[in-house]
Amino acid sequence: MPIRIAVLRETRSGERRVALVPSVVAKMRRLGVDIAMQSSAGAAVKLPDKAYKDATFVAEMRALVADADIVLAVTAPPVAVAEAMKEGAILISIVYAEKEPELVARLRARKITCFAMERVPRISRAQAMDALTSQATLAGVFVVAARMGAVPGAEAGEMKGRLKPVEASDAAITMRYAGTVIIAPGYGLAAAQTQQKLYELVKLLQAEGVTVKFAIHPVAGRMPGHMDVLLAEAGFPYDLLFELDEINAEFKNADVALVIGANDVVNPAARTNKASPIYGMPILNVDQAHQIYVIKRGQGRGYAGVENELFYADNCNMVYGDAQAVLAKMVQAIKELGEQEAKVPEAA
Repeated sequence: MPIRIAVLRETRSGERRVALVPSVVAKMRRLGVDIAMQSSAGAAVKLPDKAYKDATFVAEMRALVADADIVLAVTAPPVAVAEAMKEGAILISIVYAEKEPELVARLRARKITCFAMERVPRISRAQAMDALTSQATLAGVFVVAARMGAVPGAEAGEMKGRLKPVEASDAAITMRYAGTVIIAPGYGLAAAQTQQKLYELVKLLQAEGVTVKFAIHPVAGRMPGHMDVLLAEAGFPYDLLFELDEINAEFKNADVALVIGANDVVNPAARTNKASPIYGMPILNVDQAHQIYVIKRGQGRGYAGVENELFYADNCNMVYGDAQAVLAKMVQAIKELGEQEAKVPEAA
């Protein structure tokens, strides 16, 4: 059953905005989402109902939100909205909870998860992205995450190929002599808190003339902007970070793709295996790189509970271990190689 998102018409005096614009509705429809909007939701900004070709319209608020999985509003909705929403649904809105105690109480009573957009952390890279854009992004992330977990504990079919472990030092030396390396960080990087050591590795590769880029999946850190924050804290330049749509076409020309703690978001089954519970989910095209190294603590499955076909591919090798320790070994291997090369002219 498709995920259903409901968009409310704003009722507060002076509020003219609308939570979703037609272009975003069209993108969500391509993800298989049902979008229902309250009649005339965009009228105040001169967006008539007919501009939303991919949405259905419902006049009455209670009927609109009663079966919605996610409800979007610009500002805190009336308490009646919380009362009409189904238990366990999600509300994404600018709330200012301290000013809306009655609304918060009803949300808690209905077990509704509320994301207050005014509390979303902001980073320099995100300053051009206003609250409504962030709100739409967050809704999209929930759609992707829901599809990842659509069939909890699903069993995968028989995997072709085998897992091929290699030493961290071997992977590091291969990257040292590569022309282009694309790094796909995942939740495992966030959990290991090893972004500083990763940046050290990146700077060593760049010093040797390697082009390094980062491929950031929308749910790489479980929340929008989470991975951007982690990398920004380590001092990574923003021009190294690319979103999925910006970077996917480049994997086929990359010498090496380095996956750190990511699983479902790099599983090619989402693109090729219609029987997979994650089929159709947007992924990073890591499998198209010439050589892939995956840093992973063990052989466990990802959030969706399915085996990752990438790990068994002919061009993929596993580097098992804690990300902090593995990256430290990679850094050491490249430094030692540099020291050896520096001694060659002296010996001659």
